[in-house]
Order: sequence, then structure tokens, then C-alpha cells
Amino acid sequence: MNNLVHADMPIEERMACDKVEKYFENWYYNLDRKSENFCFKYGLDWKNTQGNNKKHIKKIRTSILCTPDYICYDSVKDEFFFVEVKKCGYYFSLKQEQFKYYKQWQNNYPVRFWIYNEYMVNQTHTIKKIAYISTDLLDELINTNNYKETTWSKERKDPNDCKKLMWKIPFKDIYESLQSL
Repeated sequence: MNNLVHADMPIEERMACDKVEKYFENWYYNLDRKSENFCFKYGLDWKNTQGNNKKHIKKIRTSILCTPDYICYDSVKDEFFFVEVKKCGYYFSLKQEQFKYYKQWQNNYPVRFWIYNEYMVNQTHTIKKIAYISTDLLDELINTNNYKETTWSKERKDPNDCKKLMWKIPFKDIYESLQSL
């Protein structure tokens, strides 16, 4: 999992790492090469903040920091939508405050999550899957299950780590919910 974003990375490394976002771009462009579909980078990342003033970036309102990563266009449906790109292993850790803001972005355009799942089964075999889920369906999944609520501080037994509440959602729940559609 080298070069992929993970929660143990410092913020500047997480924001600078765009490998998973490149996976999304390739996936989206290859869905229908003959269409007029497009997407472009929308949210903040380390590249477009130039890595400057880390202490000042933290002062930006959370509602703005939680800007979706991409704005996309579906030419068949003639509609725009946002996409938030995430990466996870066995669990998809979703901060509750961030999810609240992603739901608010839906007042502009629908927000979808593109979740890249990668985890090692053993030293020679890695499983890679993608889930492309609407915010509404993800919200329904959260509301109909009793997912563990925790913080990174509790998970890592580190009082200095992030104390924001998050859900630990098994990726298989997300993936299987999409198979029944």
C-alpha cells in the first residue's frame, strides 16, 4: 500500500498523495470514453495550497475544508455531481462532522463517494475493490446499522490524536449494499 493515503500519515502527506485520486480519474474517464463526461479537481489538496502555511490552513472553516474532491458531469443525464474520493482497508472510517458537511454540499449537487478498498489477505495476495455510493445510500446504511462510534485517539490509544467522532463501517457492508441495487 505504498504511496496510498492512510490515517497514520501527517496531514501534509495525506493531502499531497494523489494516487487514489488518479485511480478515480482513470476509472471515471474509462466508464464511457465516447461520451462527453468529464470531471475536474474541485476541493483543496496540498498541491493547490502549495503546502504553505499548514497552521493557517487549519483555520479554514470545516465546511470549506470538507469540499468534495471533484465536480463531474454526466452527459447522458445532463447533470453535474460532486465526488469525494476515499481509501480504506477492512473498515471505512468516516468522520461524522465531515459527513454532515458533505450532506450539506448536496444542496448544490448530489455528492457521491468513490471508495477505493485495498487490504492484504496475506503477504502475496491483496484484494482491491471499488464502491461508488451516493451520500443518501451511505446515510441510509449508517442509520439502519449500529456501527461503532469511536475516535482515532481511542483507536490508537493516543490522547494527542484526532478526537472527532467517526463511524467504523465494514467496507463489505457498503460493497454488498450496492450489489443488491
